[in-house]
Amino acid sequence: MREEFIDDILEATTSADIVFLPSGFTTFQKKLETLARLKNKWQIKILERPEGYLVKFGDGELVTLVERGFFGEFCKRFLNSDKYVSPVMVVDLFQYLKEAIDREMESLYEELEEVLEDIVENSKIRDLEEDARLFRLTFGGGIYQPVNAVIDLGRVPESIRGLIAKVKEKYADDRGAVEMLIDSLEKGRPIPVELDRDNLAGVVVVVNYAGVRLIFEGVITHSWQILENIYVDERAVVDELEEKGIAGVKVEGGKLYPTKERFTIKDFQKIKDTIKDVL
Repeated sequence: MREEFIDDILEATTSADIVFLPSGFTTFQKKLETLARLKNKWQIKILERPEGYLVKFGDGELVTLVERGFFGEFCKRFLNSDKYVSPVMVVDLFQYLKEAIDREMESLYEELEEVLEDIVENSKIRDLEEDARLFRLTFGGGIYQPVNAVIDLGRVPESIRGLIAKVKEKYADDRGAVEMLIDSLEKGRPIPVELDRDNLAGVVVVVNYAGVRLIFEGVITHSWQILENIYVDERAVVDELEEKGIAGVKVEGGKLYPTKERFTIKDFQKIKDTIKDVL
């Protein structure tokens, strides 16, 4: 009995860490989020004081003073009741933790979108875009087709929106996975998370030149390597290219590949000249 009396005296003289104000509920909410990261359920004690009510969480991890005029608002917003039922009760703070995580993840996804938009300015991607442009210039136009890549250079805005949606669906509130993805994209490192796409970026252009269909495909792998090839839908042209042997171009499995990492405009022109010679 004596110990309970001493506890009552100590609690009655406890000072508040924060004063609850309806207009400053966000500040109080952040305090609750901090507690929720420690555990979901907390015992609270509500002590009546001359100036209002002292609300103590656990062993004093948080103590807040609620003035009498605001106590009804406090009960309504925090206890979901017009008035408290008991001076000692257990409250569940999980909703505050969830709201905090939701805000953090939304901020991360906004950062991811910004990083993806910046990635398009990467020199490797610019090089691939330039090669696709020179291919179209050499053979006269062409249309873009979908490509198995995170960023489709023929549909950049749409592919970024689609990727954000897929990452949200796959990783939801997995902060670590999204942060690793952002870090890898920013630093040009291999992508450590599964994105359900074979390549980081890519472009496919289909063109019809002199009755021959050509398909240029260029991709950037998750390790930032550029791979390019051209499919020529005319066996006679492919045979001629293989027989003549063009410097800078090799034929494998019916497709044309650059001997180095990328095609040059000279390579495109030689292929174009071969088509004209054959047909």
